[in-house]
Order: sequence, then structure tokens, then C-alpha cells
Amino acid sequence: MPLNLGIVDEFQKRGLRIFGPTKAAAQLESSKSFAKEFMQRHNIPTPHYAVCINMDDVKSALPLFKTPSW
Repeated sequence: MPLNLGIVDEFQKRGLRIFGPTKAAAQLESSKSFAKEFMQRHNIPTPHYAVCINMDDVKSALPLFKTPSW
């Protein structure tokens, strides 16, 4: 995705007009783990999450999540 690769930053650096988020701002949309960590760091309410790399990570994270009790 050009936005998260920094196309806006590059255009701005060259003095070209462009509309869109900078590379840093685009991270919030392009990386869900970055967005969740950002929200947690800034005390923005967000559902629980886990970053899992393998099945052992998934099994360890499952107890963190519960189905809603309506």
C-alpha cells in the first residue's frame, strides 16, 4: 500500500501537492497490532486483543476472550 510506504511523505519532501495521511499516520489503518498498541498506550477503549505468531500463542490467548452474555 503506497500510504504506509510513505508516498505522502515523499511527495511533501519534493514539494509536490498530495492529499492523504503521512506514513506514521497510515500505520493506524495498515497495522492492526500497531493500532491496538497505540490505543492501549493512550488509554483509548478497545476490545481485548492478542498478537499470535503460532498455534501455541493462540492457545495461550484463548482464555482472554469471552463471548458476550446478552
